[in-house]
Amino acid sequence: CKQYAITLLKPDIWEATLKTILTEINALKVIKGHPNVVTLYDYDQQYYIKNDGQIKRLVIYIVVDLAAGGELFNIIA
Repeated sequence: CKQYAITLLKPDIWEATLKTILTEINALKVIKGHPNVVTLYDYDQQYYIKNDGQIKRLVIYIVVDLAAGGELFNIIA
């Protein structure tokens, strides 16, 4: 049974760093299959339309390999 990690990014988290997040998603698509990098399986952006007709991004979700074992930063430190 394959396990995956799903990350949900809400607007208050990614609003200031949207360009960086999209750059990282594109990088994961390019290096897909590398044995030392998690695999990006899927990502999407969900939108909703406000009453005034304005389109707002509701959430970004990212599905990658599950990397169990804790935070990489803590292991390196």
